[in-house]
Amino acid sequence: MPRTAPIYLDYLSTTPVDPLVLEEMLPYFSVNFGNTGSPHFYGWEAGNAVRRARDRVASLIAADPGDVIFTASATEANNLAIRGVYTAAGKAGGRIITSSIEHSSVRAACEALVRSGAELVTIPNDGSGRLDVAALERALDAPATLVSIQHANNEIGTVQDLPLISALCHARGVLLHTDAAQSAGKIPLDVAALGADLLTFSAHKMYGPKGAAALFIRPGRPRVHLDPIVEGGGQERGLRAGTLNVPAIVGFGRAAELARALLPDEMSRLGTLRDRCETGLREIEPSVRINGHPVQRLPGATSVTFPGRRADRLLRALNGIAISSGSACASGEAVPSRVLTAVGLFAEDAAATLRICFGRPSGESDLKTALDEFRRVLSASA
Repeated sequence: MPRTAPIYLDYLSTTPVDPLVLEEMLPYFSVNFGNTGSPHFYGWEAGNAVRRARDRVASLIAADPGDVIFTASATEANNLAIRGVYTAAGKAGGRIITSSIEHSSVRAACEALVRSGAELVTIPNDGSGRLDVAALERALDAPATLVSIQHANNEIGTVQDLPLISALCHARGVLLHTDAAQSAGKIPLDVAALGADLLTFSAHKMYGPKGAAALFIRPGRPRVHLDPIVEGGGQERGLRAGTLNVPAIVGFGRAAELARALLPDEMSRLGTLRDRCETGLREIEPSVRINGHPVQRLPGATSVTFPGRRADRLLRALNGIAISSGSACASGEAVPSRVLTAVGLFAEDAAATLRICFGRPSGESDLKTALDEFRRVLSASA
């Protein structure tokens, strides 16, 4: 029977909503449609659903439910963490420290603060995408307001040593925020073990709906002070105003619960698919190079450089395979990926890089079909 849709191998970009997640969400669109702020049955039912979801979401990262704030996206959560800490500190001209391979939402939030008088310090990474810890230590010799370091990179999958990074930050009394949108639901997370003061994660990266994300805010002393970036009705402890998106939050909760239950088996299975994919690509074209850390990386995802090729041309030639290029497009002009150049790739190699990501629906037949298609395309253009 002919395939009606491409094989999807872009699971770091987004994931389909799991049918079990959708099933739990549906009543909250039309039957249990209440506003959590309403003082009657419908409002109480919506409020109870949000509480159940908060419990499930918090369990995924081993946090207390009261320390999790719902937002509409990881981008919003990153902005709340970075801008909220900076403005609450009341330090015009304070220092923000981040890395050279952060997600654009983190980078943009930091650059917006620079326009308000902040100093931005960017820490380099090594060739595998791991943070230059010595450079971070030197940067922390001067007072800083916040350090924001991504847990797992969205292009090359490298996972940072957050316990070490947090220890360095806390020894100098500096808060640590981490964007864990790519790692939550894919590898085990424990906020206490990581040492993060603030942690961002999102539903649509773990087979939940778009429109729901969360920010963990460490409790206790010293207290983490945040100013809200959205003012209004006082929802979410006054930190994120606006009517709660109950269906999406319910879906987030169910997705987090499923991810937690499936995590050990999925890590092993996806890691095997990724390794077999890399082996197969090397057999087809021995010159290919794998980017990112060889061990400390996400399962299921690989960044592959095809020297002498053009990623955009490969993407057009690959029939029925949905994957991403390692380069971005700005204002209609192809530019090298900032992440790939930051870890040492030349512009031509960055433009020859593809990101392949397996996910929960991926199987052996998807891998075989993808490798067969790569073999056809690479052999034809040899």
